[in-house]
Amino acid sequence: MLHEDKIVCCFIGHRMIPEPEPVMEQVENWIQLLLSMEKPLRFLNGGMGYFDKICCDTVAKYKKLYPQREIEHWLVIPYMTSNLQTDKKNLQGIYDKIIQPTFPEGMPRQTALPARNHWMVDQSDYALA
Repeated sequence: MLHEDKIVCCFIGHRMIPEPEPVMEQVENWIQLLLSMEKPLRFLNGGMGYFDKICCDTVAKYKKLYPQREIEHWLVIPYMTSNLQTDKKNLQGIYDKIIQPTFPEGMPRQTALPARNHWMVDQSDYALA
């Protein structure tokens, strides 16, 4: 478990969001609510869609607003890609940690993605969807 003494929240969303403004507002509200709990926070992000981007930007905003708070933002990848290798330095500037859950060797990519999502939910106290 990733809990330790932190509140862990994962993001589960869609690749495309036709009307992003209400979603952005909801994400802001949820993150503010989690911040009000006065505990260290860890956010797990899949980094694969527009919802994940909205959440990523919002977490970055609150990390800047509250530098004294312990707010971690992890990218959870289902499998290694050439893009990840190319963008690793950039991603390390966005996320505090990049992790890949351990899955059985040879797991097909189409199976690894939902397995990663289930893993993130299992590790979390809250799932923002």
